[in-house]
Parts: sequence; C-alpha cells; structure tokens
Amino acid sequence: MHFIHERATMHHDKSKKVLFLVMDAGEIARETGMGLQKVSETVKRGMRKLLEERNKRKAPFIDRTFYTSLNGMMITAYMKAFRLFKNSKLKDFALKSLTRILEDHFINNELLHTEGVTAILDDYIYLIEALVSSYEVTGDKNYFNKADKLMQLCMEKFWDKEQGGFFDTDREVLGIRLKAIEDIPHPSANALSIILMLKLHAMTEKKKYYLYAQESLKAFSLKAKDIGIQSGYYYCALDAYFNMMKLTLQTKPADKLAGTALTSFYPYMSIVYGEDRGYAVPCIRETCYEPINKPESLKIFCQIIGQKILN
Repeated sequence: MHFIHERATMHHDKSKKVLFLVMDAGEIARETGMGLQKVSETVKRGMRKLLEERNKRKAPFIDRTFYTSLNGMMITAYMKAFRLFKNSKLKDFALKSLTRILEDHFINNELLHTEGVTAILDDYIYLIEALVSSYEVTGDKNYFNKADKLMQLCMEKFWDKEQGGFFDTDREVLGIRLKAIEDIPHPSANALSIILMLKLHAMTEKKKYYLYAQESLKAFSLKAKDIGIQSGYYYCALDAYFNMMKLTLQTKPADKLAGTALTSFYPYMSIVYGEDRGYAVPCIRETCYEPINKPESLKIFCQIIGQKILN
C-alpha cells in the first residue's frame, strides 16, 4: 500500500511529499491477509492509474542539447569505469560518443560548445581529457594526435601570454576575459589543463607542455592559496607536477600487462604505448625504474609507490 511517509519528503521543500511503496508485496499480504497475487495486481493497478494521471500534465522541459564539455567529462568517466569493471559496453559507448562529438563539433579546426556556439576553455580541456583517456585505454594514436592538436589550439586561443594560465574565453565578453581556478562545481579547467599538459609532455616529450604547466601553477598559486578548498583540483595538479608517473607500456593494449596497468592504483599516471616487447617501464621525473614484465609485479609496484605519495 502507499503512504505519505517522512521518507517521501522532498529535500528542497519539506512541505512536499511523494508517493512510494513502503513495503513489498509479501509484507503487505502478511499485514492485510490478502493473497500475494491480489496484492501485486492491486499495486500494479494503482501505479498504472497514477501514471495515467501524471501523463495528463505537461512534462517538464528536457535540455537535449549536446555540449562538448559535458560529453567530454562523461566520456572520461566511462573510460575510468571501464578500467575498473572491464565491461566492454562502457568503452564502446564512450568511444561512440567521442566520435560523434568530434564529427559534429570539431569542424575545420574549430571546436564548438554546441551547434553554432563557439567553444570555451571547458570544452577544449574536457574533450582533451576524453581523448587522452581513450588513448590510454585503446592505444589508438589517433586519439593521442587529436589531443595534442586540440591542446595546441587551446594554447593559441586562450593562453594568457603576459601572466600565464588560460582565459575562459578566446575574446572579451562584456569587456573582460575571466581566468578562473575555482572548482565550481566541477574541477577547474585551468587546474585540469595542468595535469593534461604534464601527461602530454610525457606522451609527446614536447618541453613546451612542461613549461606551460609550470607557468600555470605559478600564475594561480596566490589565488589558490586565498580560496583554499575551492581550488582543491589546483593542489592535485601541483601534486601531479612533482609525482606524475610516466608508464611506458612496451606491449599491446590488449595484453595482460597493459590491463594490469589500467587497473593498478597510482594517483597520477600517464600511460604511453611503445613497441611490443613484453614489459613496462615506470619513470617519475628523472628517475626510471627497472622494466617490469609480470602483471602482479607491476600492480605491487604501483601500490607501493602510490602509498608513499599518499603518506
């Protein structure tokens, strides 16, 4: 049966409540003495009547616009989920979404926020993150090259040549150009860009990425200190600057060693694929460790080094 219950209170308005089933069919049958089948039929009939009445009301507006930035975030999230759960549907959906965004929103070297709207910094950075995540999972150099190309365009359009860091837009809006480091509500695009530039430095060996990451960290250091926890991702970027691991996988993406690398814990890891030689080489800053050819050994190595950083 349905009750107006305290658990049904709407979080945004305590005076509003919703209908829901407090007990399952078996509990209701025991409480009322009705047969289980009759209870189930009664509940279904009641739910059907409620749905019919609700469908008579005007449905709320649903925004079905495809935004580059939000899709980029979701693609990266799906890739992270795939690395953990190894469900190929997650990877396939992410790659299909990435293909659509690139085909529809990256036209003649111009990225769009949505159809007919010029992209802002968030669009570039979150799409680059999606491309890097896709490369790390698949080893497909097309994603690698597109990430590199988009970051170059991002630098040309948004970089503050005088003080460092990225502006939010490629031109003035109402006479100003903002340059933010706050995480509101998602990680700051400027903070994430630092991590991505460090990864791209490891992937491409272009010194420019490393130097820009340094400049960006310096540009926002005082502001990040002033706003504290609201710039949490900036401090992640600072941590990544000192502790980013470049893991060169001399193996195929489908190999068990590569699979172990994708599921192993290390806070800041940049995966780069090389020739298929059956081993992995981890490097942190100027220090490179001995090649690792056993999946279990790689997992243990990442755990030990990762724990040292956390401590």
